[in-house]
Amino acid sequence: MGRFGDYPEYVPVSVKKEKAQRQIEKLRKKNPNLAPIVIEGRTIARTWWGKAWNQNLELYADYSNRLARGRSYI
Repeated sequence: MGRFGDYPEYVPVSVKKEKAQRQIEKLRKKNPNLAPIVIEGRTIARTWWGKAWNQNLELYADYSNRLARGRSYI
């Protein structure tokens, strides 16, 4: 158990970015055509299924603070 009970130890963003970059380089060795997903505009989903899924998620008002945070990750 860590210093703050069940919470994981804080990892700085710079360390996370370095780890992500190493993982990208590792994946590029297997697939040189690897490219990031680019979201253009404010629409996350394009298909009817994806839009319905997002509408369903937004019905959970108790988690509204998490939805905004999730959007910021994208």
